[in-house]
Amino acid sequence: MYEFWLFVHVLTAIVWVGGSIHLQIIGARLVAANDAAQIGNFSKQAEWIGTRVLTPAAIVIVIAGVFMTLDRWD
Repeated sequence: MYEFWLFVHVLTAIVWVGGSIHLQIIGARLVAANDAAQIGNFSKQAEWIGTRVLTPAAIVIVIAGVFMTLDRWD
């Protein structure tokens, strides 16, 4: 079971970190372009991704880490 939780842990870490880096790169490009309409649209999209993808991924990372720890302590 440890290997399953490790897989979940690593997969969600990739989603969390990769998604955050992606948002930072896109945000930096939009700020450099200085287009207020696109920046506003991006902020709405980033909020949606943050609450529906990145936050659940971070929670799953912690949960998987706890289960991995409990599995090794048995």
